[in-house]
Amino acid sequence: MIPKLGPHALANTEPVRRWSANAPIVKQAFGLDVLQAAKAANPSVIAVCRPFHMLRTDSGQAAAAEIIGFYQSKGFAPDYTELWNECDELDQNVGSGCGPGGVYRGGLERRVVLTAEATAVLNAAGYQVAGFSFSERSPGPADIAFLVANGWAGVQALALHEYWFGPPPFPREGTLRYRQIREWAGGNTPPIIITECGRHYDGPQDWGWQKTELAGNPQGYVNELAAYAAELARDGYVIGGTVFTNDYSGGDWDLKGFNTDPLVPYIVGDGVIIPPPGPSLVGIVAGLLLGSAAVALFALDLAGITGEIRVGPVRRQFLGPEVEEVPALELEPGQPIPPGYEVVG
Repeated sequence: MIPKLGPHALANTEPVRRWSANAPIVKQAFGLDVLQAAKAANPSVIAVCRPFHMLRTDSGQAAAAEIIGFYQSKGFAPDYTELWNECDELDQNVGSGCGPGGVYRGGLERRVVLTAEATAVLNAAGYQVAGFSFSERSPGPADIAFLVANGWAGVQALALHEYWFGPPPFPREGTLRYRQIREWAGGNTPPIIITECGRHYDGPQDWGWQKTELAGNPQGYVNELAAYAAELARDGYVIGGTVFTNDYSGGDWDLKGFNTDPLVPYIVGDGVIIPPPGPSLVGIVAGLLLGSAAVALFALDLAGITGEIRVGPVRRQFLGPEVEEVPALELEPGQPIPPGYEVVG
């Protein structure tokens, strides 16, 4: 598992359900079925939903009423609701949008009004809001001052999108700009959720990790995500982040190289894949499956250094109460651990 991070779901696929059921946080856009399955498997998971692709902008109260109707029709609601995304709706419907350098020009004033209207209605109905969903490298200091002066429109969390365009270390001005926003606000922000994050192609195209040098190296990308999660874990005001995005095979975001489903075997599921070691690593795995847990040890010999990694325990719904012995296996570098195991130390 990667602390503080979970999936951003567009498609209800088996990998995203597996990750969601074991993640600390999950976001779904334009649906609720992934969130429902995640909550059923793990009631403590934080569920975030962006319910509609385009949210009406004539009235915040009317927008909130549509969201409430959607939740009631499904008999389920998330922990946090996202409203207007980045500049999309306001750019098209209000005519302001994002200006150079992430300044929201005149649109931020209207956005605060709409967000405050919608948040009041949603809060009265028992729903929490993760507001604003600002895009990468925006907003600026003057925008933050305006938001602070207006009480962040009453939202319960601040939603931000953060991407990086090369390997760590992560730039403070972009990928870790939530810390800048916190400083500009003098510490006066709602708790923060990074509702989109991940590696982006360093070029004009809107491409993801599979269009970078990480193509064919999911473990390398998982390592970057773990490094980013470690940064988030340093700041208690950050609730967590969701990695953009999974998609159906052949879907738009899959074709653009963002699809996170191939990462899932490396993160969670039937066993986390061992991080690729040096060329002289030899691992031996042996274990016991006892009830719903699995515990194993395997020895390392890396350039003459001997160590130990524990594998398990993990939840296994299907094992039943019987005890069964797992034969020892030799692991090649990058080979997945057998079902029932998870690297935990």
